[in-house]
Amino acid sequence: MEAIEEAKRFIGFLDLEPKFPIDEQPSDSKAVVLVDPYKGRYKLNVGLYEESDPLRGYQPLDVSVWAVRIRVQIQNLELELFPCVDVDKVGFVRAKLEKFNPEEGSLAVIDARVFTLLSYRLWARNPNFLPLIKTLLPLDASQIIERTKEFFPEGL
Repeated sequence: MEAIEEAKRFIGFLDLEPKFPIDEQPSDSKAVVLVDPYKGRYKLNVGLYEESDPLRGYQPLDVSVWAVRIRVQIQNLELELFPCVDVDKVGFVRAKLEKFNPEEGSLAVIDARVFTLLSYRLWARNPNFLPLIKTLLPLDASQIIERTKEFFPEGL
């Protein structure tokens, strides 16, 4: 259950104001974390953490960034998502976006995947980038690209 506690700490740090409470609950869902904007809660599916492949596991940072980015999307319907950025401005994210099949998920899911990958790579480079990730979470995709391009000259 250490991964659950770590995910809770990351969500607590990254979350927007007002912060949502985090519930642990087993679920029949295949989702590791659910965002319930109507009740204002995050729901961590502890059953999937228990069943996860120990080699792959669920990275607490990935789960946390994913959850908060989805919350941002739900609360800001005008948010510019990564798949919607003008092709001339997509920059270092282009190759990653081209790998996603639109049938694999909605634009919101692709946006959350790209942001999660970007965040993980920033954090892997330096865990002190966590405040930067928090700052980037509520921004439009084009703003995120502009503010992080110096960290990814080779691409995402």
